[in-house]
Amino acid sequence: MALKMNISRTVQGEVVTFENCYVKITNSVIEATTPTKTQKISVTAYDETQIIVIDRDMVMFEPDLSDNSDNNLKQGYEHLKILDKYIQAVDC
Repeated sequence: MALKMNISRTVQGEVVTFENCYVKITNSVIEATTPTKTQKISVTAYDETQIIVIDRDMVMFEPDLSDNSDNNLKQGYEHLKILDKYIQAVDC
């Protein structure tokens, strides 16, 4: 699973838009904290060739660990899509 979105960056004073970037969770760890558990995810955005790294990010949230919940990665992607930075991302 991954997300896809356009990402704009300023390069040598000019705004460059990288289209169809892949946003992937590259690491996911659940940390036991008191009184809740926190899922820490590392996010990497690649250009559409999936070779050039455009951005890296670290996001933390409280996952649902109940028996009926989605797996941790799915929850991570769903959480990303509600954040301002990734609000335009779509499943791919």
